[in-house]
Amino acid sequence: MVSMISEPIEKISSLKGKPVMLTVGMFDGVHRGHRFFIQQLVVEAEKRDMTPVLISMYPHPRKVLTGKKFKCLTTLEEKAEYLDELGVSAFIVLKTTRELLGKTAAEFLTYLKEKNLNVQAVALGFNNRFGRKADDEKPIEQVVRDAGMEFVRIPGYGEKISSTTIREHLIHGRVEAAADLLGYQYALFGHVVEGNKLGRTIGFPTANIKVDSMDKLIPDVGVYAVKCTHKNMVYSGMMNIGYRPTIEEQSKDLYLEVHIPGEQLDIYNEPVKIEFFKKIRHEKKFDNLDALKAQLKKDKDFIIQYFRANFVALKK
Repeated sequence: MVSMISEPIEKISSLKGKPVMLTVGMFDGVHRGHRFFIQQLVVEAEKRDMTPVLISMYPHPRKVLTGKKFKCLTTLEEKAEYLDELGVSAFIVLKTTRELLGKTAAEFLTYLKEKNLNVQAVALGFNNRFGRKADDEKPIEQVVRDAGMEFVRIPGYGEKISSTTIREHLIHGRVEAAADLLGYQYALFGHVVEGNKLGRTIGFPTANIKVDSMDKLIPDVGVYAVKCTHKNMVYSGMMNIGYRPTIEEQSKDLYLEVHIPGEQLDIYNEPVKIEFFKKIRHEKKFDNLDALKAQLKKDKDFIIQYFRANFVALKK
């Protein structure tokens, strides 16, 4: 299991004295491009008998620099799980400060040396670098070598994939396009909380989801075909993300509600994972509850047929 470390670097006994091949970045989403890079990082580290280590920061630098909210594709815990699967030995999380962001690449490497992190090599992807822009006049390769470390340039993935593009897809409900770039279905992790139980009165009981992380990006308002995982059981379902305009006039509260056809699950306060497969429509206001119920019936039928038709593909 990868060690996700947020304590002071100098106290990391598991890395003391061990030669490290380091990379630096946010790796938000750990998408297909990230995965290719990390796999190559692990290979290059093994060739040199070094420990592959990834250093990141929290919260996201954009949040610190702008003071505005910033929603991420992956929480630190999710990121650590993905990195573990890819063979990274340690995931070091530094607290993002303006002071840290103000360091040049050379100053940052000196900072790591002072923390007794035995960095002997630095690996970066195609045309990537780190450190404040004032350091751009010197190639990053030269900065690393001047610090007495080997520089390893890992070739590009071959397809340009960015976390920014994935966020844009999700913000507009394009969950299929997001999944194609991520290499997996985008997911939310949360707990089921008490709702007003109105869904039961119209034949569509729902589980109200409270997302575990406030930093996690929630896809666009609308109705989605989803998979809900609870205690290792996976259920097909439909999720509504929205403000329930038919029920609540001018609500400012965003609701996440999932209905699992054919199931009556008592899962209040239980953790769940919601994976997004397809947006089927945007949220709209109906004239009355009967009209809403009729539309929900259509949504349910569509989602049942969707998962039946895509069952084999979705299992791959």
